[in-house]
Amino acid sequence: MSHPTVTPFPIINSRLRPFIKRICLVENTLASPLTQQVPPIGAIGLTFILKKGIELYIDGQNIPLNKRSYIIGHVTREGISVIHEGEVAQMVIDFTPTGFYRMFKKNCRTFNNRLGDFSEIDAKPLEVALENSSYDHKEIHKIFEDYLSSKIESALPEVPFVEEALALMHQNLLENHRIEDISNKVGIGQRHLSRMFTKTVGISPKKFFRTLQWNHIMTIISMNQKDSMTKLALACGFYDQPSFTNEFKRFMQIPPRKFINGRLQLAQLMLKE
Repeated sequence: MSHPTVTPFPIINSRLRPFIKRICLVENTLASPLTQQVPPIGAIGLTFILKKGIELYIDGQNIPLNKRSYIIGHVTREGISVIHEGEVAQMVIDFTPTGFYRMFKKNCRTFNNRLGDFSEIDAKPLEVALENSSYDHKEIHKIFEDYLSSKIESALPEVPFVEEALALMHQNLLENHRIEDISNKVGIGQRHLSRMFTKTVGISPKKFFRTLQWNHIMTIISMNQKDSMTKLALACGFYDQPSFTNEFKRFMQIPPRKFINGRLQLAQLMLKE
């Protein structure tokens, strides 16, 4: 059994950088099925499946993947997993927190915990171009970039107080930032901030910040896998190992040692900063 690989592709058009966080190719080859929990990564994405060795399960029920092109919404709940078997290959476009909203003008929350159809964002021409391609990685990359570049001129402007709140959240990720304090700093009422944040980002400020924290923690863990659980807990800002282990299991639905031992290789790769 091989391990999954995530190969980053460059963002050629620099004007896409306010909208696109990452373009990558996820690949794997397995002789027997491997189930992996889908982690929250704090981004909405688009994907094109080049090789269909993927099955999606929600609460134990198989969700048929009848197409190759999908919108990937935020994961905000337990019970969502994928099974890899045989050859797996998919191109993934991860948007910046507000990039999807600004480019497609859709309430991001409506895509949570599901795969969306390209017709929901009026992107059928993109789907057709991808389906009619040779499935070459570089060609798929170019098709995505060309289409997304064509959407820049009509994109919505930034919402300043949402962007300012996002910037504040990125400051010292191992400290707790109260949403009330953030709303005071950006000069917007907490309820209005939460409502607009959820619309433009897809999840509440509290959930987004928690996801940011755990993305950062996963990076620390990946870089210090040989350390003891106690040392890792302290490095990740926890007072002791039990509290670290409990919070880890609550977020990833698996103990930290199993994560470190490679039981969630895909999560390890996708959660790295």
